[in-house]
Amino acid sequence: ILGLSPTPDAFADWYFTDPRGVYVAARMWSVVAGSATLWVVYQLGVRLASPLVGLWAAAFLAVSPMHIYYSAIAKPDASMVLAMHAAGWLAVRFVQGEGRGLPWGAAILGGLGATIKYPGGAAWFAAPVAMALRLHQGRLNVWTLLKNSMLLAIVAVLTFFAGTPFALVEPELVKSDLGGHFQTAQQGYPG
Repeated sequence: ILGLSPTPDAFADWYFTDPRGVYVAARMWSVVAGSATLWVVYQLGVRLASPLVGLWAAAFLAVSPMHIYYSAIAKPDASMVLAMHAAGWLAVRFVQGEGRGLPWGAAILGGLGATIKYPGGAAWFAAPVAMALRLHQGRLNVWTLLKNSMLLAIVAVLTFFAGTPFALVEPELVKSDLGGHFQTAQQGYPG
């Protein structure tokens, strides 16, 4: 892992002897992602309404028990939520006219969200929805929207496979994992 260990066996020996370093690093990653999500939510509130709305949105998220829980444990959920919110923020910026070209950042973050945790792939919809809103504003035509949506989907899928190459090698495992997420969602539980 990042060259910290000369061999996989040495890493396994270190990890199973004293895993505190790995857990602390993973928990710190979650804390940073959870904190960054507060900033992104604030920015969304500012863009969509006002600085006061952004502040209230971030404050409500900051005291949310689920956000606090997932931002403190060594799981990928906080990072996935950050990627999803950031994709939405970039899509909003695109709709408001700041983005030139295509909402590449939103598509890339959609693929990254899926790489972090499969349900995060839902963030990919931010990019085509942003373009559809531009279509509604008269800035795009339908054929351009469809062509660009396909291009953004390809970028999101390539980002996903770059971060999750085993999905190409073990598609049955991915299918099984997705089935588990689907069953969890059907029961009304978070993924």
